[in-house]
Amino acid sequence: MGSTFEEDFQRGLRLGIKFREQLIIAPAWTDSNALTATGNATVTIPVYKRANFSLGTIDNYLHDPPPGFKKNSFQMIMGLNYTLR
Repeated sequence: MGSTFEEDFQRGLRLGIKFREQLIIAPAWTDSNALTATGNATVTIPVYKRANFSLGTIDNYLHDPPPGFKKNSFQMIMGLNYTLR
């Protein structure tokens, strides 16, 4: 038995720049060692007309991982997006 708690935040900044942040925590109520958490943040910057540049991070945490695995993983992502109409 467990729950999922989620928080999502979006904000439009100057010049069409967008910021998005999300945090998800999932504790298990029957096992106090079972906890997972994920957080990510992304900034999207318009480059030219329908083209956007994105830069973001993803962080995953597992409180009680299997042997041989780390508790935390961190990634940085970068991308170029083009929107079709």
